[in-house]
Amino acid sequence: MYVCRREGVYRYSSKTHVLEPVIKGYFYSLIATNGQVFVEDAPLFLLLVADFEKMREDSTPHMVIAGIDAGIVSQNISIFCAGKNLVTVPRGFMDKEELKKALKLKESQHIMLNHPVGYAK
Repeated sequence: MYVCRREGVYRYSSKTHVLEPVIKGYFYSLIATNGQVFVEDAPLFLLLVADFEKMREDSTPHMVIAGIDAGIVSQNISIFCAGKNLVTVPRGFMDKEELKKALKLKESQHIMLNHPVGYAK
């Protein structure tokens, strides 16, 4: 999980429960694509990233498992936000290739979804 804020991007460490700085800069324009510039108003975005290198080998393609996992996490994000009077929507639109370059993701890492998170108007 990556957290994209206006000043930069952070990686969430599930071991230490800390946001680790990844890169400084404004990357919202890579996420608010396909004419959906309204999402640039969000205070932050959550980026769900799957690392195929960490998946075990079996008969199920990695993209299928990653998609299922991203869907489960996405639903949890939506439920949490609803309980905290925040708004969000799962989105697949974004410039995945440019984000992957900017975040210096490994070849095995794939951006699955993003969630803009904000306050209800």
